[in-house]
Amino acid sequence: MKLLFTGILIILLLRVTAYASEAPAESCESFEGAALDIVDARGRFNTAIRDSDIDAVREALAKRVILITGSGSEVFIGRDSQLKIWSQDFADDTSLLYVRTPRCISLSGILPIAMERGSWRGAIASDALNHVSGEYSAKWRKVNGRWAIEAETYLTTNCGGSLCPEKTVE
Repeated sequence: MKLLFTGILIILLLRVTAYASEAPAESCESFEGAALDIVDARGRFNTAIRDSDIDAVREALAKRVILITGSGSEVFIGRDSQLKIWSQDFADDTSLLYVRTPRCISLSGILPIAMERGSWRGAIASDALNHVSGEYSAKWRKVNGRWAIEAETYLTTNCGGSLCPEKTVE
């Protein structure tokens, strides 16, 4: 019985070791290669939001991109759906200025895809007291030499001023 248990334990350890060796490469706060390309693409997206540049926003998004918002968990599917939201935000002088800051980027070793994790903040440009912020995850895919966002999910963890939602913790 002891020999059987030892054999099973060795097999499990070998499988865990094999899985760990196949784990995607992760770059946290020190970006190189493809991870740096994604950081640059994120920077261009942040600049597009700051400059209300709808064409640059379009370029950052994959055609079938999915967005799940941080506070209400609304789901927006498709580039056109997001472009509509961004166009409305850009037309409003009191809209929030959003900035995403990458913390970690995991690259797939088998496909041109990556997962970005980081923090985000949205604030009214003229009033920093009113803000929301939190964590996000974004999936990227490289198509025709360009990294594009395929999915983003946001979690709101902090707020200030009038942008704090009513607490509904269950």
